[in-house]
Amino acid sequence: MKEQKLLRETFSVCPVCLKKIKAYIVEKDGKVVIQKECKEHGSFNDTYWTRADLYHEAEKIKKPSAEPFQDNCPYGNGITQCQHHLSKTVMAVIDVTNECDLKCPICFANAAQPPDLYKPTLENIHSMLQFLKKQEPPPLAVMFAGGEPTVRDDIVEIVKMAHDLKYMILLATNGIR
Repeated sequence: MKEQKLLRETFSVCPVCLKKIKAYIVEKDGKVVIQKECKEHGSFNDTYWTRADLYHEAEKIKKPSAEPFQDNCPYGNGITQCQHHLSKTVMAVIDVTNECDLKCPICFANAAQPPDLYKPTLENIHSMLQFLKKQEPPPLAVMFAGGEPTVRDDIVEIVKMAHDLKYMILLATNGIR
């Protein structure tokens, strides 16, 4: 087991069911990762910062929220009507895979060598889109990202689902496929 250092505990959401779950921000192998586990859907580990030294520098200049609060709200990204946050989601970003057709050493998404395959089903993605549509106000746009979203053979179906729900659609792609 590789040595890791717990930086803080927080809350997040399960990427499948969107339930509030406990999460840990951990320094490991020069990176900062978020580790979380849903009782229904298992464990999830994602790169939080690719360089731990930059994370620590950013923490020094982090501004306090405009309204102090006790509860560590995982929905602070505007997904729900949390009374402690000042803005709502304007553009939702949905990672549809962590696979990629390139091996860029500077990949922000760490897609060159993903430790585990992340590829939500069409049903999962449709549920995410419907969940977002129920928010007040709903996001105007959705961006599909990843890894490289076009490596999915069903990417056209995913875009059509979002189009049918009247989202403005963006695709974060390297343009290879």
